[in-house]
Amino acid sequence: MSYNIVVSCVDVKGTAAIARLAVSMALHADPADRLIAATAAYLGARLVTKDRRLRASAKVKCLW
Repeated sequence: MSYNIVVSCVDVKGTAAIARLAVSMALHADPADRLIAATAAYLGARLVTKDRRLRASAKVKCLW
């Protein structure tokens, strides 16, 4: 199986929305992981992570 992976930098203008989403998602005890997951959800992006809690969540799309 192969994937076409594109990595890009984005200008995040919805920082307040992302912060609210991070609090409401309550996916992880680590605040940094909550912000990463919320940013991915806000942008409709997939995460590449080995974190089992994030991968198990239906709230975040994960590639790995």
